[in-house]
Amino acid sequence: MKKLLLFTLLGLFSLSLKAQNVFVKDSLAVYLAKYMPQFEVPGMAVAIIKNGKIEVMKGFGVKEINKPEPVDENTLFMVASNTKAFTGTLLAMLEADKKLSLDDHVIKYLPTFKLYDQYSTKEVNIRDLLTHRVGLKTFQGDFCYWNSNLSRSEVMEVFGKHKPVYPFRAGYGYCNAGFLTAGQIIPTVTGKSWEETLQDRLLTPLKMTRTLPLSLNFGITPNHATPHTIYDGQLSTLPIPMIDNLAPAGSICSSVKDMTNWLIMQLDSGKFEGKQIVPYSALAQTRKGYNLISSSKSRLLPRNFTAYSLGWLIQDHAGRQIFQHSGGADGFVTHTCFVPEEGLGMVILSNTDTNSLYDALMYQILDAYMGQGYKDYAKIFLKNDQTEQQQDANRLIKLHQKVKQQNPTGLPLMAYTGKFTNEIYGDAEIKLGEDGKLKLYLAHHPMSVLDVLGGHSFLCTHGYKTLGIHELNFVADGENVTSFHLTVNDFVEYDGYDFVRK
Repeated sequence: MKKLLLFTLLGLFSLSLKAQNVFVKDSLAVYLAKYMPQFEVPGMAVAIIKNGKIEVMKGFGVKEINKPEPVDENTLFMVASNTKAFTGTLLAMLEADKKLSLDDHVIKYLPTFKLYDQYSTKEVNIRDLLTHRVGLKTFQGDFCYWNSNLSRSEVMEVFGKHKPVYPFRAGYGYCNAGFLTAGQIIPTVTGKSWEETLQDRLLTPLKMTRTLPLSLNFGITPNHATPHTIYDGQLSTLPIPMIDNLAPAGSICSSVKDMTNWLIMQLDSGKFEGKQIVPYSALAQTRKGYNLISSSKSRLLPRNFTAYSLGWLIQDHAGRQIFQHSGGADGFVTHTCFVPEEGLGMVILSNTDTNSLYDALMYQILDAYMGQGYKDYAKIFLKNDQTEQQQDANRLIKLHQKVKQQNPTGLPLMAYTGKFTNEIYGDAEIKLGEDGKLKLYLAHHPMSVLDVLGGHSFLCTHGYKTLGIHELNFVADGENVTSFHLTVNDFVEYDGYDFVRK
């Protein structure tokens, strides 16, 4: 019986090692060479850690389309929401220092902070902000903040105006403004900004020498990747997004070389190069599932549950507990993941926001190290990506064709001009340009152009490509235009905004 058990264990180990060698060591470059063009990903960087040693650290492809400069292990990408685990860890460290408690009410540190109702305002604590359980739905309010000219304090003010869709602490809604607010507590107890505290407590001790806390200097730092997106059916570059008003939620820019230090520390109980950088008690706080997202078995993945901790998604994969998070900013999608039971960690960075290859690759690597049978996740994910992109391309083709038809408007163009407002977003103004087109001037975003679709409908081409191209509809009472409904890409926010005439 013991011999049978031993042979079984040896067989499983052999299978795991074989899968690891075949895919990670022999096939990774071939895999990416095959799929990066199909997913239209210009560049990626990948690092894999196993038992404290770096097994892979490499760049693939180029930093910008139509330019030869290759991605390498030092190339900077915006890691976006992978920032959240840093913020959650900093606050857990401050708890370990007895500077605060994660169960402290937010108004103890930010007395003027308000949520939509008095009860939530009084009861919301730091842990609530860090676990997406304040009652808002996923991405609710992000259009107001994303790449906008609002300051951090203004973001927190607007955050409080959004009406929750779930009872307080009774649902999961991914909330960037919640993480910003949590991060803004840090200066009240340290006397230093979030970014200064991040540098002093984590980036410098972990020797993350090329990592930038803020996006401000990303574009002028040597060896950075250019952001890309699929826009109007074509892969194109984007301006560098400015998201420092949401810094604790998503502003960090880093490389796979630097990010491996962060994961080595995670896998060594808070130590890096023999020094205790993060108290293990703080790490333990970041590894508890505070908000259950799903307890349903996945049909595709060897997974049964997903919960949220302080900046990490906690899941099971093939019987092991994994900690992972993705990050998406204009032109970038990224992953970090580690599996303590396997001594395994990985970083995957890519420079286009319209691909799921980065996601497929994470599961491919997990399966390789956990002895799972080979399943081509990229092939599956590619089909879904292509279907979605084709649907969006068909939508835009129809809208552009309608513009070319030169259908009459319901009222003279001047009737649609004037000042409008939304109680949460703020003001907007529509003017008739010298070229005969209506122009939408939003208080916190660049100008958008409105092309006639017919009747009271127009095609709105937003000033930021990330916001997209969408139909905008006015409402009229007779000859008086009373309001319009504005939408943006789901990547930013799912719901639209109604602006009424002032």
